[in-house]
Amino acid sequence: MTEASGDTTNYNSPAGKIISFRGATFTKAERLCSKKIIASLFTAGQSFSIPPFRCVYLKTELPSDFPVQITISVPKKYFPRAVDRNHIRRMVREVYRNNKNELYQHLAGKNIQVAAMIIYTAKTITTFNEVENKIKITLKRLIREYDVVA
Repeated sequence: MTEASGDTTNYNSPAGKIISFRGATFTKAERLCSKKIIASLFTAGQSFSIPPFRCVYLKTELPSDFPVQITISVPKKYFPRAVDRNHIRRMVREVYRNNKNELYQHLAGKNIQVAAMIIYTAKTITTFNEVENKIKITLKRLIREYDVVA
């Protein structure tokens, strides 16, 4: 479960360890970097779309103690300039970082670990407010998916 004191939050990991972090962070251990897990996302994972995002997720054992590892993808086909891809990725990361606590609490309470990929599917850059609203909806949908599965 979780315990909060001030701006520090503690989570019980599936391995039984207590994970503690200060404030809203997005550390290296929370990022999905494993090519094997990313490949298994596309072969065995489930997905849903909430435009301009598509979320592919899979319940799996992760190498980290965090309940979720996530990666963000912005296709080069629609955004050939790296500046635009990086801008979108930064917006999505910032919104996820500030809104992940409810998802973490839910999954940590059920001892579930999830690998997820958020893919930006729009062909134009959207506003920060729209990205924020859609990511919040996406995270709530992930919570709902694991209410049914678990």
